[in-house]
Amino acid sequence: MKKALVYGGLLLSAFSPLLLALALLFSFRSGNAIGWALVAASILPIAFLGIFLQVARAVSPQTSLLPVRTRQQDQLVLAFVSSYLLPVATSILAVDSWSWVATGVLLLLLVLIYLRGNLLHLNPVLSALGYRLYAIDLENGVEIMLLSRHNRLAQKAVIDHLTELAEGVYIQKGRA
Repeated sequence: MKKALVYGGLLLSAFSPLLLALALLFSFRSGNAIGWALVAASILPIAFLGIFLQVARAVSPQTSLLPVRTRQQDQLVLAFVSSYLLPVATSILAVDSWSWVATGVLLLLLVLIYLRGNLLHLNPVLSALGYRLYAIDLENGVEIMLLSRHNRLAQKAVIDHLTELAEGVYIQKGRA
């Protein structure tokens, strides 16, 4: 149950900006209540993410890690957000229902790649909230992804106050 909530919350919030853009395009074109309901529905996952992060950090066990090497990876989030361009461009050019179907197919493909690739750490909403993305190599050769509000992480120094969101994805409690 917890895993489904984590995956669902991170997935929905990661795609909320894209859904918001598509909903706004639909709303302005159609001018009906359905479009504005879509706008509201695209904002709700962001609120859910904020609540979820507060609860997860409060009730989940905290851990510490000793990295061998840390690397900032914020460019991965930017690359992910740039993948939004294709569905938005398709919807801008949409003149009929088949164009919207094509947009839906592209969106579904992005979601499938996101889930299959376990890319939960790629979340533009978390970046907007001040989280930075780091790749961390551990002594045993495992690489994990860390979301932290710290601007820099020291090499080979203990990183503490971590909560595991999903396998290989951690978030650090606290502020820089």
